[in-house]
Amino acid sequence: MNPSELILKGGPVIYLLLSLSVLALAIVILKFIQFRKIAWGQYQQISPLIKNISSSTIDSSIEQLASFSSPVARVIEAALRGKAEQNLSEDHLQAEMTRVGSAELRELDSFLRPLGAIAHLAPLLGLLGTVLGMINAFRDLEGSKVAANPALLAGGIWEALLTTALGLIVAIPTMAFYYYFEGKIDDTKASMRDASTRILLRFKNWTEPS
Repeated sequence: MNPSELILKGGPVIYLLLSLSVLALAIVILKFIQFRKIAWGQYQQISPLIKNISSSTIDSSIEQLASFSSPVARVIEAALRGKAEQNLSEDHLQAEMTRVGSAELRELDSFLRPLGAIAHLAPLLGLLGTVLGMINAFRDLEGSKVAANPALLAGGIWEALLTTALGLIVAIPTMAFYYYFEGKIDDTKASMRDASTRILLRFKNWTEPS
């Protein structure tokens, strides 16, 4: 039996699951492109820059940070601009870094909720398709004028189970990618917190690098 025949036997739920699989794949590709652009490993390059920031290097540090695409760089750049251009207090600097960081994280979180929803809904839709298929199989068996045929019943059941199988096939990799992206975002949050604390400590000292 070829794939097109399996799809036809699976019923309308199969088409819905296939549509969700295409949508999930599109989101995964989009997120990989997005994450590739922000260069996850850049915090290792930004960290030494934070260590050497002083009152005399703040302008050059802003220029250096502008060349990075990392969300962490945007947070530190916001703090440096607030200190250099407006001489904001520590509380105001913290609020500004939180504002910029939240905006960056919202961008990273985009489309993750739909991806998680697909991962949770796909098995349920597969189970629904199986239940509907088994109802049809038993209804056809009941309406049959001949004696019950176990082979006919078994055929109806395995056709109904197609949707459960497809639902799991869609859900498992989708859930794996969801947690992978979520873990990367958690790493970014931790880097933001670390960088924010370090830059505020630098502002308190304002000592020249040794």
